[in-house]
Amino acid sequence: MPIALDHIVQTVADLEAACAGLESIGLRTVPGGRHAHWGTHNALCHLGLTYIELLAIEDRAVAEGSTFGRAVIAEEARGDGIWRLALRTGDIMAVVGKARAAGIRCNGPVPGYRERPDGSVLRWSLAFLEMPDADFVPPMLIDWHETDRLRMADLVARGIAGPSPRAVVGGIAIACRDPEETAEWMRKAFGLVAHEAATRSYGEALRISLRGGDILLCGGPSAPPAVQAAHALRGERPFAVHLSAGDDTDGEVRIGGALYTHAAL
Repeated sequence: MPIALDHIVQTVADLEAACAGLESIGLRTVPGGRHAHWGTHNALCHLGLTYIELLAIEDRAVAEGSTFGRAVIAEEARGDGIWRLALRTGDIMAVVGKARAAGIRCNGPVPGYRERPDGSVLRWSLAFLEMPDADFVPPMLIDWHETDRLRMADLVARGIAGPSPRAVVGGIAIACRDPEETAEWMRKAFGLVAHEAATRSYGEALRISLRGGDILLCGGPSAPPAVQAAHALRGERPFAVHLSAGDDTDGEVRIGGALYTHAAL
C-alpha cells in the first residue's frame, strides 16, 4: 500500500474550545476517546480517511509517567499548535526496514490503543523516525492493520465520518529551516519525492503529493513573513492546513499557532 497522509496531530490545552473553533468553519468534530496508558484524550475531525486529531492532557500524573505523555506535555509548553503529521502504511515493518537500511533511526513499531466512548477498543501500530540535530518533528508512521475500505466503512457505520466529507485536505504547510534538507530526509525515510511548487500563500515551496493531502515544505532565507513568523513561534512544525471546501464550509480559524483555512494555496 502506498504511503498516505493519515492525520494531523494538534495539541491543545482546551479540547472543547478547539472543537468549537473547527466547527465555526463548518467542520464536524466527534469525541475520540481516552489513551488511558498515556494520560491523554482526543477529539477527531474526519475529512474522509484523513483527519485532524485534537489532543490534550487528561491525567497529568499518568502522562508524566509515559514517554508519549511527556512528549505531549513538552509540546503543550510551546502553546496550542500542530505537533506533527502521521503517515499511513499497510506494511509498517517494510517501511521501517527500508528507513533503517537508509541509515534512519527508528523507534518501533509499538502498539497503540484507545478506548472509544462506547467502550470498544481501537488498536494500531506506530513507528517514530528521528532526524538528529534538527528541530523538525518528523511524521510518525501508523498502520491500522486493515484496508482503507474496511476502515472507512467502519467510520461511516459509527457516524464518525460521512460517506462524502464536508471538506478534504488540500495541503499542509510546514515551516522549515532548510526545505531541501527536510525534503531529502523525507526521501530517505519514506521514499517520498518533493517537487518545486509556487504557492499563492507561501511563495516557493517543495511539494510532496500524497493521497489524503499534500505536504508543502516552506521556508529558507527568502520565505514570506507568514512562514518566518510561524517558524519563530513554534519551530519546524506544520502551521497551516488548507482545505478544499464543500458547499457548507467556509472561512478560516486560528487554534493557537495553527491556521485552518479554505483559502487556496
